[in-house]
Amino acid sequence: MSFDNIRGNRTRCANIVNSDQLSRDAAAGKLPNYIFYTPDMNNDGHDTSASYASNWLKTFLEPKLVDPAYANVLFHVVFDESETYFGPNHIYSILLGKSIKGAGLVDNAHYDHYSFLATLEGIFDLGNLGKHDKDAVRIPLSC
Repeated sequence: MSFDNIRGNRTRCANIVNSDQLSRDAAAGKLPNYIFYTPDMNNDGHDTSASYASNWLKTFLEPKLVDPAYANVLFHVVFDESETYFGPNHIYSILLGKSIKGAGLVDNAHYDHYSFLATLEGIFDLGNLGKHDKDAVRIPLSC
């Protein structure tokens, strides 16, 4: 937990749970409105390889894409680093779920981390931080 205002707040810390809680919440029909799931350093490919991470992601994600408990879930898969450290840092990011407009289509809009932040701010009617998220291109969703 990187932020003092989270780490020092018991109420907020109570919302940080182990990964096995996701399966229990799905089985109970109690998935939250927003889930931030971070795999471990092996499964995210940091300490292993893209092939290792790909195999983990397939095992983790594919069953959820057909599980009715996850029918209204938007999955955002992001790898936040590339091997280009001295130039543009192009990253892999994909959204999966039924709320995607034009599923399977590709557009030429420029999206970045701020686009996803702006999209979440719009979904939850949060306003913006007045920084790069303010003018970021939102990702077209139907939710």
